[in-house]
Amino acid sequence: MNIVLRLVTALVGLILLGLGTPAAWAQPQPSPANLLLADQSLLVGQMLVSQNGNFQLVLQPDGNLVLYQVSPTLALWSSQTAGQPSYVLTMQPDGNLVLYDNATPPNALWSSQTFGHGGAYLILQDDGNLVVYTALPCWSADTGPLCP
Repeated sequence: MNIVLRLVTALVGLILLGLGTPAAWAQPQPSPANLLLADQSLLVGQMLVSQNGNFQLVLQPDGNLVLYQVSPTLALWSSQTAGQPSYVLTMQPDGNLVLYDNATPPNALWSSQTFGHGGAYLILQDDGNLVVYTALPCWSADTGPLCP
């Protein structure tokens, strides 16, 4: 009986995620699911989701960090790290958003180059823009670094 309940719960969860979405297998971060604050991370298979549910930032098993529009399915931006051993995306306390592998010590595979802006955070906005903010935008998936 317990196994049947678990299977039904898993199937309902997949249906709620939407089997047609690019990241139906990924697990969202805890609420708020559209933010990464200092010292917070995404692991492979996790994602951020815009508050309106129309956009997802997914750390894929192939190593690529990808921003998707959900419907119609469209990749809007990626870290260009497919095929690399990506393990964790971390919003560092110094304001830099960094994608690391799981080596010891870890190697940076990609970064927003926004170090020196403590208190910065990453947000996936309802318009699909992925932005590192301090008091002002410091990096965007559309434009790259914005802070001096």
